[in-house]
Amino acid sequence: MTESRQRHVLRGPADDRLSSFIERYRPSISVPTHDHEQPYLSYVLAGGYEERFGGVAFACHEGTLTVHPRGDRHSNTMLPIATREIYFCIQPELETHLSKANLLSKRLDVRTPEAARLMLKAIPEIATPDALSPFALEAIVVEAITLAFRKTCRRGGAPRWLLQLEEYLRSCVDAEPSLSAIERSFGRDGSYVARLFRTHYGMTMGEYVRSLRIERASEALAATDTPIGEISTVLGFSDQSHFGRVFKKHTGMTPLAFRQSASDHRYRCVNLA
Repeated sequence: MTESRQRHVLRGPADDRLSSFIERYRPSISVPTHDHEQPYLSYVLAGGYEERFGGVAFACHEGTLTVHPRGDRHSNTMLPIATREIYFCIQPELETHLSKANLLSKRLDVRTPEAARLMLKAIPEIATPDALSPFALEAIVVEAITLAFRKTCRRGGAPRWLLQLEEYLRSCVDAEPSLSAIERSFGRDGSYVARLFRTHYGMTMGEYVRSLRIERASEALAATDTPIGEISTVLGFSDQSHFGRVFKKHTGMTPLAFRQSASDHRYRCVNLA
C-alpha cells in the first residue's frame, strides 16, 4: 500500500515560524525509522501507536502530547484502529525563540486535560483557518510546550502512588470519587492527598476530573452522533445547560459548534486523495 493510501493529511496554516496539519492513519500500518529536520509537537486525537525511540518503546495513546527535538529518530506502529494526530512543525525562527528557554532540548511526553483543551482549540484553527489562525496556533503551541516541560518536571518528583491515583481518576470520570474512597483505596489521609495532588498537577482532583469529562465529551462529540443531552448525562453533568456552560468555558466553543467543526474536519480528511 502506498503512503498516500495509508494516510490522509489535512493541512492548516503555515508560515516561517510554524506549520500545522492533521493526519489520519489507517489501522496497523508501520512507519519505518526516520527523523525530522525540525522539532515538532504532536497530539493523538484518536487511536494511537507504539513509538520506538532510542531503544525504548513509548505507548502513545489518545490524549498523548509529545514534544520531539530536532533529529529525534523513531519508528511507529499504529494500533489496529484508525489514528488521527495533530502535528505542528516548528520552523527555525520559532525554534530559536523556544530554545532560549531550553524547551526543545529533550523529548517530552504528557497526557493531561490541559493539553486536551489546548488541542481542541487548535482543531478549528487548522480545519477552518482565517487570517488570525497562525497567531492563535503559535500561542497554543508555545503554551503546550511550556505545559509539557512543567508537567514533566513536576511528574519527575511525584511519588509512584500519586501517578497511580491519576490513572485511578481517569478510570472513574463519570462518578467522581470521594476523599473517603481515595483514602480506602490508597491508604493515605485524604487532605494530604488533595494537597499533594494540587502541588504536582496544578489543580484540584475535582478540577482534574471535570477536565477529563470535557475531554471525553469532546471525543464523543467529534466521533459519534450521540445526542448532546445523552453525552451530558452519561458524563455526570446535572443537565445539558450546565454541560454547555462548562464545555464552552474549557474550549471556547459550544458543544454544537464543536461538533460541527469536527464534522467538517472529518469530511475534509475523507475527501483528500
